[in-house]
Amino acid sequence: MSLDRLRSAGMLEVIPIEDAEDTLFSIDAIFGQGAGQSMEAVALEVVSKSIGHGGTSVNSGDLLGTLVRLRGLIESPFVDTSVTFELARSPSGCTLVVGIPGRPRATRLLRHFATGTVLAAARFAREPGTEHLRVTSESMVDRAVLKVIYREEQEKPPLSWLPPARSLRPSPLPTRLADHVERILAPLTTGMPGPDDATPPPKSERFSQRPSTPGSEAPPLSRRSARPGRNDDES
Repeated sequence: MSLDRLRSAGMLEVIPIEDAEDTLFSIDAIFGQGAGQSMEAVALEVVSKSIGHGGTSVNSGDLLGTLVRLRGLIESPFVDTSVTFELARSPSGCTLVVGIPGRPRATRLLRHFATGTVLAAARFAREPGTEHLRVTSESMVDRAVLKVIYREEQEKPPLSWLPPARSLRPSPLPTRLADHVERILAPLTTGMPGPDDATPPPKSERFSQRPSTPGSEAPPLSRRSARPGRNDDES
């Protein structure tokens, strides 16, 4: 689109979207260094004037509700064109998805225009936390995602820690207690007298077990027993 054609066009005249893309990208390359800053500045100025002059109302203290009211203003530059507009809350603020189906270049322009609109809405909505608002955006073919951050995300709770499983086997009894229980139950299980009920040995065993003193050993017996009434001469 030539400069003369642009100058001769009226304020409400509609131009083809291809010509609009070329013209706006050329302007942004000169004044915004190709980063979309000029489109953001234009959107900020247009939306602020619209709100200030009463053309658009805002929800005081609610940025999300204000952006819903500004949807028509975001879509107004595109005539007879389908515009994607998806708005949702997020833990850090909200997320806005905009785009022109099948038009990646126009989606980039709309992305910067929506960024300026968000900044203007935050200025007038005055929701707590928006003083330090940040907007990050990314284009993906014909869809642009804007992340509006003005809340601190809560830290995720740590995973529940489980103590190590304990063995279900019973712990062994102390040695002394186990011996004591075994000594008590032995007579009942075997039918034999316990160690405490043992009978004393016979007297002969008690006499034989008496320790002998040195020099008191009994003389050895002869192989033949002497017959009664015989002496040693009878052999």
